[in-house]
Amino acid sequence: MAGKMIDRILRSGFKPDWITADEAYGHDGKLRLRLEEMRQAYVFAVPSNEYVTLNHGKIKVSGLNPGAWRRISAGTGSKGPRLYDWAWISLGVTG
Repeated sequence: MAGKMIDRILRSGFKPDWITADEAYGHDGKLRLRLEEMRQAYVFAVPSNEYVTLNHGKIKVSGLNPGAWRRISAGTGSKGPRLYDWAWISLGVTG
């Protein structure tokens, strides 16, 4: 469903600076690849067992350089602090 929505938006001539998605869509490698082929910047959450293409090879997200990771608060939830680990990396694709 997200792929169809993104296709429709991009075909309309609107070119966002980036597209964001949660882990459910971040796990969709075909969607990520399609955005990369379209040279569309994106920021997707992905599970730690996901592989991404980096420097012409595949790497497991959990194997990224430990210095790339930051723990960031998403505020307090009903069960206490909601802390998430984020890594910001460039996949080498530019728009």
